[in-house]
Amino acid sequence: MISNQERLLGLSGLFLLLAACSVTTGEDGAQTTDAVLGSWEPGASSGALPKAPAPTPKTTDGAKNGSETDVDCGGASGVLCADAKTCALATDCESNVCGAGKKCMAPSATDGVKNGDETDVDCGGASAPKCAVDQACSAHSDCGSDSCSYQKKCAAQRSCSAHHGGDTCGENGNESCCTTIPGSPIDKYNITAGRFRTFVERTNGNLRGWVQAHAPDGWDASWNDKLPTMLDNGGTAPDFTGLYQEMGPSVHGTAGPSNEGCFVDGYGARSYRLPDAINTRMGDHQNYAQDVLDDKALNCVPAYLIAAFCAWDGGRMPTKAEWDGAWGGALYPWGAGPAPAGWPSAYDTDASGITPLPASGDVKRANYAYNYWAPETKIGHDYTLYIAAPGRFPSGAGPMGHQDLGGSVFNFQIITGSNVQWSKSGSWQGHVIPYGNSLVTPASNKYWATGGRCAR
Repeated sequence: MISNQERLLGLSGLFLLLAACSVTTGEDGAQTTDAVLGSWEPGASSGALPKAPAPTPKTTDGAKNGSETDVDCGGASGVLCADAKTCALATDCESNVCGAGKKCMAPSATDGVKNGDETDVDCGGASAPKCAVDQACSAHSDCGSDSCSYQKKCAAQRSCSAHHGGDTCGENGNESCCTTIPGSPIDKYNITAGRFRTFVERTNGNLRGWVQAHAPDGWDASWNDKLPTMLDNGGTAPDFTGLYQEMGPSVHGTAGPSNEGCFVDGYGARSYRLPDAINTRMGDHQNYAQDVLDDKALNCVPAYLIAAFCAWDGGRMPTKAEWDGAWGGALYPWGAGPAPAGWPSAYDTDASGITPLPASGDVKRANYAYNYWAPETKIGHDYTLYIAAPGRFPSGAGPMGHQDLGGSVFNFQIITGSNVQWSKSGSWQGHVIPYGNSLVTPASNKYWATGGRCAR
């Protein structure tokens, strides 16, 4: 007689045998049973179960195992080792530095690696030195120039961190507008509206406050009260306190020579764009987009604001001697000739209505007498389209490579008391090149054919 216990053992063996076999159905429908041997140990009894695989080391098991270089870190563990932990390679360490004694080292400004809060190799962040031009940055404070550009690269000067008017100069519009020329104190390019906008944004319009806090070399304290303290003083006429009012359509005092042309609706040009609501309050309009205007040379700006801008940007206004030195000894910056040419009849038309070229002269030498359009169609009486972005007339360069010394906008030169002057230049409007020297008084005047550039 077979007991109940024996029956149960027999059934268990049968189930184990079936679990160790595989059933295969052939093409003729016949089934065959094959033993699965791979999961059995040699010599195991028919009732033995397969062994579990050996445990894989974990990075949280509190032991150094597998390829780890220290407890639960390094190697192929996927966890980087902290400072002072054992390492085999730099890639084992949080700092990416595996130093002497095969220990992970804390980040330093001399380890040749970008680590810690550095923004580039051994520069930027809270502890490392400032980064040089074109090195990576995340904030202005990371850069020696105090200028982190829109591309997150350190710019050459504070004012060239934005795109439009920052790196849109030159013949093809792809050169830094802060380019300097070795051997000359004068910047290569006129100040753009975009560079000036960067100054305004970073000071929130309080130009006076910045100057008073930093006391630039050569700054005359009597100029302080001619600088804005805020963006908008709520009014419509300039009174020195509001940046918008100083850069708006109205002029200080009586309009006249060198103190007019900024009221766009009354035949004017202003390249520094104000908010539409501010223009409307002042009874004026600006018809072209800010990005278009920011590329252009700055105009309709009082000399005091140019002086403050240059100081903030690490420079100063140039002297007449420096300007004349950049011009050279010839009649024109580009030599004895040819004369510059333009179309005075463009005064109240646009590019589509201009066909005749002057009988003599070269239209490509200077931004002169309405010979440039951007955009190509004038809207109303907004003559700002005739002002070129700096560097668009490369064949008119001076002997050292300075652009737009002739044409474009008159450049203010150093203030003496309350006076300022122009020298030579000429303008986009058609002031003859060379124009000669002219004293502008008072220095608070602004004119649609006047801007500036800095010396360093």
